[in-house]
Amino acid sequence: MDEKEFTRSDAAEWSECLCIWLARLQQEEPENYRLVCEHYLEGRTIRELAAERGWTAHQVSCRIYRAKRRIRSWASGLDPGSEHES
Repeated sequence: MDEKEFTRSDAAEWSECLCIWLARLQQEEPENYRLVCEHYLEGRTIRELAAERGWTAHQVSCRIYRAKRRIRSWASGLDPGSEHES
């Protein structure tokens, strides 16, 4: 699908799926969910998040990476409720 084919209904569907996947992440990995939200939605830096938690920046970065990887694995199945993880 090229960019021109991506419609508002596609965007709405992906938005709905993303909300479902984030809710799932929140339930399964609440700390990683918070890190993702604070970093990407609130614009906080990795260093800020690490200092606040007493962790290294590497630990925070790895947790965010793993959370994004989980969301991608759910998205690759295009089933937000799927229990299968690659």
